[in-house]
Amino acid sequence: MIKHFITVCLVTLLTGLHSQSINISNGELFDGEPFMVVNSTNTSHIVIAWMGFDGLNLITMKLKISEDGGLSWSAPITLPHINTGYTCADPSMGYDNAGNLFLSYIDYNPFGTSGKAVVRKSTDGGYTWGEPVEVMDVFSDPGEAAVDRPWMVIDKSGTSTDGNIYITTKPAPWIPFPNRNYIIASTNNGLSFNPWKYIDGPGGAIGDFIAAPMASPAVGIDGTFHCVYPSWDPAENLLPRFILASSEDAANTFTYQEVFEASGDFTNNDENAKVGYLLLASPVNAEHLVFVYILSTHGDMDIFYRDTWNKGLSWSESIRVNDDPISNDVLQDLVWGDFDSDGDLILTWRDRRNAPDTGFATSSEIYGAILWKDALTFTPNFNVSGPAAGFDSVLYENGNDFMCVNLEQDTVYATWGDTRSGYLNIWFNKFAADDAGNNSISLVAAENTTWININPNPAGTFIQLESDCYTTYAIYDEQGKLSAYGGVSDKTILVENLPTGIYHLTLNGRECSSIGRFVKL
Repeated sequence: MIKHFITVCLVTLLTGLHSQSINISNGELFDGEPFMVVNSTNTSHIVIAWMGFDGLNLITMKLKISEDGGLSWSAPITLPHINTGYTCADPSMGYDNAGNLFLSYIDYNPFGTSGKAVVRKSTDGGYTWGEPVEVMDVFSDPGEAAVDRPWMVIDKSGTSTDGNIYITTKPAPWIPFPNRNYIIASTNNGLSFNPWKYIDGPGGAIGDFIAAPMASPAVGIDGTFHCVYPSWDPAENLLPRFILASSEDAANTFTYQEVFEASGDFTNNDENAKVGYLLLASPVNAEHLVFVYILSTHGDMDIFYRDTWNKGLSWSESIRVNDDPISNDVLQDLVWGDFDSDGDLILTWRDRRNAPDTGFATSSEIYGAILWKDALTFTPNFNVSGPAAGFDSVLYENGNDFMCVNLEQDTVYATWGDTRSGYLNIWFNKFAADDAGNNSISLVAAENTTWININPNPAGTFIQLESDCYTTYAIYDEQGKLSAYGGVSDKTILVENLPTGIYHLTLNGRECSSIGRFVKL
């Protein structure tokens, strides 16, 4: 929920168990944006969904299932697109109290000019899936392409709203501000979704200066829907701020409360950092909500936490969670978290305290900390991901390195993307919360698609291919939008009309399929 990555900075607002890391995807091309759910009634059953490459279908939604707590995994389950030639992004999953598993994601054409946010339902723990149910269409709010980041939460309160499904979305990242965000609710357990609504309103207006204002959703144990989003409307407050929107009537009406005002410590000192934020609702206290975010209070980007014990009427001060030395110029980002069923809280993030360099483009590890129920402070930080993963330029691109963590019965289940294998793959780790460390690496499955060397790289007017087996090509920019496509002629692809930037190239032929990355001068 996350896996929730707009740049939260002043500029943007203005504009017993053995720990084991496993390569879930082991793809040789691209595997990104993992989302994981652990079945709380059977913790041996784990499902991970991610974006995987699938030949001519480009990026598709894939899943793997473990029935033994992550020791072994099923073969990849690939979901069909709603239209030929579509691509996928942004998986989000959750169980209802009846044991049904729901998956939300975007299915759209590479131009971003058609597509939908959809939800599928599985009654057998992820092995088979029903037809996609439309949540929101690219054209639902004309000109906004408001299907990005369809984060889903499911009401498991046991109240009259039990089984409701809530999905928040936002405009695509290339849509200029002013933008607003959206809530779409299903009150019939996913059979259909109600008409969309804007989330913000008087007292919690987003204003005209924020691009793609993501809302992070949560549902309290009393059935109250909550979400947090950024706001800057000078008519309501001279400073940018975060707003908590809450609804007790299935997202029909909202009340608004300020979480806190932004200031200079929201300045993002590395534009590539994934500085998303997360709202979590306690499973044992309907009054208790947690907001996790990134600040540069001490001159570098750190993980911070604050909470409320009265449903947003008042909030604690910011608490720094990462315990490396203050002001050491180390960048932390990519935050995630989860509550255990008894109220323990885990937070995880991408950490560079042991890296040979500072900034975004250096090796990293996933670190975490736990706040035990009724404890006053977090545990010392611990390593989640094992040995550091080297940096790769694929991580510059939006969303390619999501992660997800579950805390169940004092056991940590974590999944994330990194490039330690030489490719962006999805990894998994599981360990007892009081016994972090002792990491080892093993593979789960393999796919067969090859990387190619692109020459010249950087490229000015053309790319020359070494093989003549390729008949078609497609080029995508850093945001995943299709920039050029066509047939390959004499092993040459013209790129002179592309703007300067970093691009993905996919190539296909009758007996070959490859991908590469290049810089256009």
